[in-house]
Amino acid sequence: MARPSCSLVVMWFGVARTIQDSSGAVLLCGHVASGALPILRGRRDTPLTPEDSGWQFRCNVTANEATSDAKIWSVNELLESDDSLRSIIQEACGTIVERKDISSPWVIS
Repeated sequence: MARPSCSLVVMWFGVARTIQDSSGAVLLCGHVASGALPILRGRRDTPLTPEDSGWQFRCNVTANEATSDAKIWSVNELLESDDSLRSIIQEACGTIVERKDISSPWVIS
């Protein structure tokens, strides 16, 4: 069921952002958000707030990426950027997804 369209202010790890729809919020590493690197790893935690999808996506280049560089996107923005995530976005909390490179399939664990 689609959520109604609206504008939300999301605060996540000290990062605030207004998202223009209510599809939910995802956290992206700075490398992915800037378009410098593709998403190679994702993890879905238990959402902290109603607008939180629980998803965190990263390039997986470094083991400890700076939280201060993280960006908040809506789920819709994420899917517009990388349509391959459409097949996994509804996976349960606790799910980890990885791929070797942008042309590789997602491995779900």
